[in-house]
Amino acid sequence: DGEEMRKKEINREFKWGNLSGFLPAVYIGKEGMAADVCIRVAEDRIREFYGIWQHRMEEGMSRAEYEQALEENPLNIDFGLCAWVNGEKLQSSFSCGTSYSAIFMEESGGCAAARELMLEYGCKEESGWCIRRHMFAWEKEPERLNCIDLEFIGLNKDYRDIPIEIGAGDAGNTIIKEINSSY
Repeated sequence: DGEEMRKKEINREFKWGNLSGFLPAVYIGKEGMAADVCIRVAEDRIREFYGIWQHRMEEGMSRAEYEQALEENPLNIDFGLCAWVNGEKLQSSFSCGTSYSAIFMEESGGCAAARELMLEYGCKEESGWCIRRHMFAWEKEPERLNCIDLEFIGLNKDYRDIPIEIGAGDAGNTIIKEINSSY
C-alpha cells in the first residue's frame, strides 16, 4: 500500500558456524518490521563452485543437475529468522533475497540490483554475499521499541543447531539489540 518504513540501523556482526555476516538494519512500519541480513561467502568457494558448474549451466541442465547445483551453491544459504519486539513474538510473513558475487558479475553479467544493494549496505566486493530480508507482522504497532530479539533458525542441513555469536564480546549470548528510540 506504499507504506513508508522507518530505518533503524543495527550494524551488528555475527558468526554462525563457519559463516559470518552482519545485520545492517531493521525497518519499522504500521504493519510490522523487516530485518535485513547479509552473510559473507568466500570468493574462493564461489570460484570452485563456478568452475565445476559453469559449463553445465551454459549448456542447460537436467532437473536433477539443477537441484544438485542449487544444493552445492555456496550462495544458497537457507535460514529462517524469528523476531521478538519488547518480548512479544512477531508473526513471520515472508522472506526474500538475492546474492552477489564478483565472479558471477564478471562471467555472466550477474545482477546489477544485487550489486547496488550490496554496496548500499557496505558489503565488501572481495566477498560474495547472500542478502536476505525477513518480514514480520504485528497485531498492533508498539509505541516504543525497547528491545528487538532475533534468532536464526538453520534450515539448511549444514547449519542446523549451530549457535550464533554476535561479536567477540557477545559469544554465547542471545542475539539482542537494544533500541532506545521511540517511534
